[in-house]
Amino acid sequence: MCISDSVQIRRQELGVWHVDTVDIMNRIAMVHALANNFPEARRCYWEVFWVRKGIFGAQHPGVAIAAHDLANAFVNLGSLEDGSN
Repeated sequence: MCISDSVQIRRQELGVWHVDTVDIMNRIAMVHALANNFPEARRCYWEVFWVRKGIFGAQHPGVAIAAHDLANAFVNLGSLEDGSN
């Protein structure tokens, strides 16, 4: 079983909006960021940001952390304007 299998199983069994599903997506995003694969890290962090925002609301600390991680991915891709937004 690879990482994508784990994500697929969680999405099928728990749904996209489950906290455990978004947690594994966040961990995968971190792995991509540590591997300097910022396009994929950005994609994963976008999903984490929007799902956390939908689950917890815009003022939740987990949403702020996801926004910060997403901004870092944008900055590492050279998109400073998107990162600052």
